[in-house]
Amino acid sequence: MCYDCSCLYRKDNTFSDITTLLLTIAILILSFAIYNQRQTIGQYKRNDLKYRYIKMQGRASEENIHRLEAKFEYGDSVFAICKQVEEYERLVKEQAKKIERARRNANEAERLQREAESLKEKSEDEIN
Repeated sequence: MCYDCSCLYRKDNTFSDITTLLLTIAILILSFAIYNQRQTIGQYKRNDLKYRYIKMQGRASEENIHRLEAKFEYGDSVFAICKQVEEYERLVKEQAKKIERARRNANEAERLQREAESLKEKSEDEIN
């Protein structure tokens, strides 16, 4: 009679080995997918910043684009470009708010002028 228990667990070990292998493969595939996703998102962010920088400059010549690509090779330059773009966009938003406020004030002044003229006409009609 054989009291060696290793033959009893051979199926379980094989199942366990296959399960471990499949889980490892799944984790590797997911890790690769996440890595690729992060790379793609990073490229989208860089391209967005490049677009906003070119928009800030107001022109996109081949030489400017080449210089911009060269600047993106260095992390410090990217940080400086990002700060410039953010400051420019903040100033543009402030200017847009001021223009909108001036437009509203002009509309309000026009409305008040019409109202004053209307009241003036009514008071003249009441006098006559």
